[in-house]
Amino acid sequence: HKFFILLINPVIGLSTVEVYKKSVKEYTKPILNDKEEIRWAIFNGKNDLEIPAVEIEPRIKNVIKLIKDQPGCLVARMSG
Repeated sequence: HKFFILLINPVIGLSTVEVYKKSVKEYTKPILNDKEEIRWAIFNGKNDLEIPAVEIEPRIKNVIKLIKDQPGCLVARMSG
């Protein structure tokens, strides 16, 4: 199965320092030893910084929802 990755920069300013200040203290550990684990991480993983980023700048949630609502979209989340 082929799938494509789309990266969007919505040009929304966000302070990395502020996001880390609001973030969780322990991060999800990567489990990327083989193709199946990578596939699992793509479809079931999360970005630990997404929730604090959205709390600071709620428009990020709107951008993610806009992408998620597109036909054929399998996963939409914030990147690092």
